[in-house]
Amino acid sequence: GDDGAMVWRCSAPNDAPVRLCCHDAAVEAVALAPDGRLLASGSADGSIILWDAVSWMPVDRIKTGASVDAVAFSPDCRAVASGGHDGKVRVHCLATAATQELCGHAGGLTGVAFSPDGRWLATYDDRFTALLWDVAAAAVVGSLVLELLPTPSAHT
Repeated sequence: GDDGAMVWRCSAPNDAPVRLCCHDAAVEAVALAPDGRLLASGSADGSIILWDAVSWMPVDRIKTGASVDAVAFSPDCRAVASGGHDGKVRVHCLATAATQELCGHAGGLTGVAFSPDGRWLATYDDRFTALLWDVAAAAVVGSLVLELLPTPSAHT
């Protein structure tokens, strides 16, 4: 990990990438808002920085209190979900700066994703458990534990 993130413009692949630096530890996750206006970078320093996707200037810093290993924007761009080593899911309202904590994982979070309508949040941890949350109710409505299957033998 590095304390910055590199951004390449697909519309200008020959341009030099932009380096975004403001974290105090490794950047572990990035997400682009569905409307393309903001980029979120999550770091081991326990913060999420929101970047203007035109000027690449930081516009906000959210302190989570724990390493950020996964980030995702809600479809309406009004919230950012994050997760990290402490196993807590945090949903950060961008308009009010309120944070809702969702607890249910035993392992560190490695993935977060909103449903297209923003009603559901899927989270995944390093113990191979996926949880489905009703965001408004802050409740788990489903879970799935994935098991690793043995690798097939090369012998016939």
